[in-house]
Amino acid sequence: FEELNGKSPTAVYGEGDGFKANGMFQIFEDSEKSIWVSSRGTVGSGHGLSRMRPGESKFHNFTKEDGYPDAKSVASFAQDSSGRIWMGFYEGGLAVYEGGKFRVFGGNKGLPENGHITDIHIDAESRIWLATSIDGLFQIKDPAATVPAFERVNLGSSAVSDNVRTVTDDRFGRLYLGTAR
Repeated sequence: FEELNGKSPTAVYGEGDGFKANGMFQIFEDSEKSIWVSSRGTVGSGHGLSRMRPGESKFHNFTKEDGYPDAKSVASFAQDSSGRIWMGFYEGGLAVYEGGKFRVFGGNKGLPENGHITDIHIDAESRIWLATSIDGLFQIKDPAATVPAFERVNLGSSAVSDNVRTVTDDRFGRLYLGTAR
């Protein structure tokens, strides 16, 4: 950190560089070293997703034409072993980016319509776990399915809160949940 003291940044990115807003929300680097940035602006505008691939100097802002849902900001990212990028939205719902296209899932597919997906975890068996701010924990057992099934996990009476913020596992396959309480 001492080496950074007094140095100027290599680059500064904002709305003129492919973002819908200057409010950066989440940043994710995928296995191909592309940088994904979720932005949040004022309510109803400025929410979006941009990506810069290695060797590029400007971010590409995804739009409806790319299949990206309007007025959504990504709150959580994960990449599975097949290279698919999974994204949970702050405004509710989930998307997967595969083969240059987005597939979006919401309340009509078994996910909560409200409340954001706070974390996405992929375990050693390639199951996807979704932490949500309202409805606890969901599991996708077969993420490769054309229409994946989303199953709400019954946390039982021992759960302190259905507002699950983070999920991870250990080498024995046990899940650990962090809640708002």
